[in-house]
Amino acid sequence: MNKIYFSSKFYGYSHSVLARIMSNKTSSFTPDPSNKEFNFAMDFIQNTDKSVFLTGKAGTGKTTFLKCLQERNKKNTIILAPTGVAAVNAGGKTIHSVFKIPHTPFLPQDARLRTKPDPADLDKSTIYDHFKYYKEDLQIFQALELLIIDEISMVRCDLLDVIDRLLRVFRKKFNQAFGGVQLLVIGDILQLPPVTDYQEWDILEHYYKSPYFFDAHAYQNLDPVFLQLKKIYRQQDLNFIELLNKVRHNKMTAEDFTFLNSRYDLNFEPPKDENYIYLTTHNKKALDYNLDKLNELESEKTTIKSIVSGDFPSKLYPADEFLELKPGAQIMILKNSRNLDYFNGLIGKLVSIEKNELGIQLENGKEIKLNKFTWENIRYQWKPDLRKIEFEVIGTFTQFPVKLAWAITVHKSQGLTFEKVMADLGSSFAFGQVYVALSRCTTIEKLVLKSKIDAGDIKVDPKVIDYAARERDASYLEDQLISSKADHYYKLSRQAFKSANFNEAFGFLKSALSLRNDLNTDLFERIILLLLQRLQSYKQKWIKLFSKYTTLVNAHSDLENHKLNLQEALEKELSTNQFLKKKIKDLEKKLNEMDAVMIAVQKKHRETMLLNLELEEDLDQQDQNIEDLEQEIHALRVDLEVRERELVRSQNLKWYHKLFGLK
Repeated sequence: MNKIYFSSKFYGYSHSVLARIMSNKTSSFTPDPSNKEFNFAMDFIQNTDKSVFLTGKAGTGKTTFLKCLQERNKKNTIILAPTGVAAVNAGGKTIHSVFKIPHTPFLPQDARLRTKPDPADLDKSTIYDHFKYYKEDLQIFQALELLIIDEISMVRCDLLDVIDRLLRVFRKKFNQAFGGVQLLVIGDILQLPPVTDYQEWDILEHYYKSPYFFDAHAYQNLDPVFLQLKKIYRQQDLNFIELLNKVRHNKMTAEDFTFLNSRYDLNFEPPKDENYIYLTTHNKKALDYNLDKLNELESEKTTIKSIVSGDFPSKLYPADEFLELKPGAQIMILKNSRNLDYFNGLIGKLVSIEKNELGIQLENGKEIKLNKFTWENIRYQWKPDLRKIEFEVIGTFTQFPVKLAWAITVHKSQGLTFEKVMADLGSSFAFGQVYVALSRCTTIEKLVLKSKIDAGDIKVDPKVIDYAARERDASYLEDQLISSKADHYYKLSRQAFKSANFNEAFGFLKSALSLRNDLNTDLFERIILLLLQRLQSYKQKWIKLFSKYTTLVNAHSDLENHKLNLQEALEKELSTNQFLKKKIKDLEKKLNEMDAVMIAVQKKHRETMLLNLELEEDLDQQDQNIEDLEQEIHALRVDLEVRERELVRSQNLKWYHKLFGLK
């Protein structure tokens, strides 16, 4: 794909489907050439940017359409639903979890949605305080091209307005509805309405005409295309189809009620070999009925615990956490098989229970083996390297995809198909409830009423009837498709032009003109002039950039030359450094040798000093001895002199001196 946001995946669907898409295997959804509305809607969503409301009676293939779109779609897409189970089944997320919207009413001028506080307000909080998103969340919002909301009939008006506001603000496209994102909403507004309690509506009714999504202010300003699937696949009986259509629009005659109530049988008990399902308007009735039927069976009860891994809140569990089953129990299958052996809503009898396999006998006598199934709880994430939205599995729930199905509430039966229905609708209280219940059955021959239905039981909101009447004729829709396709190609042409992909831009422009020739319109002339002016501006900018580029190239050349000179100088310095390093090494060696000599000299010096000290001591002793000798010599000299004088005197004595002793 050349378009940077296009993706080869449909994010929010199961890994197995993605694997099949990426491996280029044949799609499991074979187009029905005879279903013009189906194919028209597919073309409209894939090849235009126009928002679409896709509706249709029960059994017209709305769920199939979504599955088919999941395989064909190339836009960055998020799938949302108002409830957790609906989101898991659609392969998406809940509205509240993706946008982090609290479960409270929001008013059109709600302070929580403002971008700037009023100077007079004490509370200075803004939308950025109440809605804090991670960087990846914001990247997903920025890359988003198509937002799908399934089961739109159950989405309340203020919730849709909050989505619009959040996308405008966080995509920074304040003047475009839903921030410029294409919106696809799917559902039958004549089925179950949004859940709104009296306290909430007491607040909202001053700002909205009704709680339905189509009275959201953003939706009214959006002006989406109203497309309706018309080919009914669930029922083939034309009389029953006509009757259901009258119930749907509350146009029943007395004869119609007589015909419908001919199916009334208060004492009817389903034969054991026939898989009737009991539809009731109250959850407790369904639970009690299933429990009673299970307890009637004499076979051994087995409790199968689900396996929950990672982040998978209990409110999202698509099957029982603790599944209690007995052989012989009537069960409903909750998933479709690839080879169409079974489908979501199929009723059967449980014949065997193994650790990892259930044996189920269908009404036609065929026995199938059903393995455990793993549902995924996903989180959308932005892949900047691929520039597309992908999803990450953050938790799983593994259980046998079955539930006890002697009874089910009308609310939980929406979207399912049953061959045999036993309905207790006398206490219906919600708009569309009777229609949903009756339209679950494939044929009126297998419909049994446990209570009669009168005009008071069929509740259809006039506001819904009025909105449903807005469907336009085929020629108008065809014109809308052509015009919207042209707008889409003009948009792609502008985007390609801004990216300087002029060949691609011209190709898109030709495609747009082939669909709608706007050459002679003032708007087209203004756009072309604007683009030419922009091109001229680009040219001037290019000239300036080229001049700067030339300067930079010259500067780069000078820098390269300087770099070479520096390299040469560096090499010389390195050579000199090597020489100096060698000299230093030699000097260090000589210095080490001199140090060794110095150490030896110092040792000799110390020895000499010690010897000198000894010699000095000897010398001092000799000096003392000499001095002593000199004194002795002096004394001897004195004595000698005395003796010599005495000798002389003795020699000079006369004989008489000696005789008389004269001296």
